[in-house]
Amino acid sequence: MRTKILKQAIKPFTLVFLLTGLPAFGQVTLTSSWTGSQEIPDNSATGIAYNFNLSDPATVIQNVSVTLNLSGGWNGDLYAYLSHGTETAVLLNRVGVSDANPDGYGNTGFSVTLSGSTLTDIHNYQALSPSYNGSGQLTGTWGADGRSITPDASGSTFDSAPRNATLSTLNGSDPNGSWTLFIADQSGGFISTLNGYTVEVTAVPEPAETALVVGAILGFSALVLKKRNYKAQLAK
Repeated sequence: MRTKILKQAIKPFTLVFLLTGLPAFGQVTLTSSWTGSQEIPDNSATGIAYNFNLSDPATVIQNVSVTLNLSGGWNGDLYAYLSHGTETAVLLNRVGVSDANPDGYGNTGFSVTLSGSTLTDIHNYQALSPSYNGSGQLTGTWGADGRSITPDASGSTFDSAPRNATLSTLNGSDPNGSWTLFIADQSGGFISTLNGYTVEVTAVPEPAETALVVGAILGFSALVLKKRNYKAQLAK
């Protein structure tokens, strides 16, 4: 009879351990997107900015990804960032610029996703077996450039700059509030066009909030266990 009671008792606690072990407990995805056709001012640090707000009870960012569709132009001219609160992630910073190549890469456009969970550095994509679509746009999923230096810096500065402003710098902060996506063309001669963007923010509740939910499940499981034990005693 004791063996029977033990088997019954395992089930509710097994459920609790499975739930508390899920890292995505209460996970949500917040999204902002835009499609259209917006030329980026040539050779102008003014650029274009898109402001949007996110709102959800979830208060801790786990991951951020940004999909960009940019056509035409000269990829090595472009500078782009995503900012929220006190944090800024540098998405593009004159890709390809180096001491040996001060003008950067001359490909025409991007159709890419930049992810905080992807470490492949888009700044040096030509050295990483890139793929292009029929319009000449770079495709695939990449890590953000992350170089938080002025886009007017020398090529040698780019060579030694650390990637300290990738999208992962936003992880752990609160997703709620205003966000800004900014894109500028830092050199003259070619015009790029933004055809659309999507920002996806994966977030979860504060650990304390999750603990309250798990605590409620534990209490329910204890109640179920007590009830089963009582029934088992009556059945003796």
